[in-house]
Amino acid sequence: MNTEITIHAATASDAQDLAVLVDELLTEISDAIGVQAFKYNLEETAINAKNLIEQKKDFGRSIGWKRLEVTTPPLPQFDKTLAFYKREGFANSGDRKLRFELPPGLASFQEH
Repeated sequence: MNTEITIHAATASDAQDLAVLVDELLTEISDAIGVQAFKYNLEETAINAKNLIEQKKDFGRSIGWKRLEVTTPPLPQFDKTLAFYKREGFANSGDRKLRFELPPGLASFQEH
């Protein structure tokens, strides 16, 4: 099987796809720990994701962030999550901690 994968920066038009990924991740976490730990609505998540995607980079730059960092629990059930972050361009910065360098740019974030 020959599969071609293209990675691009997420935009507001990707909000529904991002919401589905969030749904899958939260379901995976709940299944792994055996507890329904999250209360969320897929449609609301899509709306919130649209707003978040537009603001995340600007906000980070506006307060001088150079990178975003994430971690995963040190459990084998989260190996898929760790692999996902790596596929999305996050680099290892220690054990199960990863970072994504924010490219410099003009920030337009305004606090409400």
